[in-house]
Amino acid sequence: GMRRRVLVFFSVFLLSAIAGLAYTYMRPAVYLANARVQLTPSALGASIAASAPRDASQDFLTELQNLGSRPVLEKVAQRLAGGQLPGAALDERVQQLQDMLSLRAVDGTNIVRIEARGPDRQGVARLVNALVEVYRDEQAAQGDSAVQQ
Repeated sequence: GMRRRVLVFFSVFLLSAIAGLAYTYMRPAVYLANARVQLTPSALGASIAASAPRDASQDFLTELQNLGSRPVLEKVAQRLAGGQLPGAALDERVQQLQDMLSLRAVDGTNIVRIEARGPDRQGVARLVNALVEVYRDEQAAQGDSAVQQ
């Protein structure tokens, strides 16, 4: 009697373990890349803040929205593609980037955590780096235009 119970237990255990491991290893890998970036409100935000009473968190949230905005993501998609994407392909790629990206403010700071998840190990790292580079270029362009005015 006891021998039969042990045999049934180990048979069921072995089948369950094999099924569980097969499920786990058949799932596609999801890679994660992240970065923390300090956002400084632009000169435009500072001039608006000077004209009306505002707190710094509003300027930070505006910069956070700019970081994840569609125009920035379109430039990221173009940079990652290495050239011009046609309109429909660009829309689809921007949607994919929005699904992959997560932007979260670190409480009590002007730091944002940029996180990308996806099936391509190198692609998620390139996405995070391209987003930071495009945003930095945008900030530089805004600074240049503010100086020229």
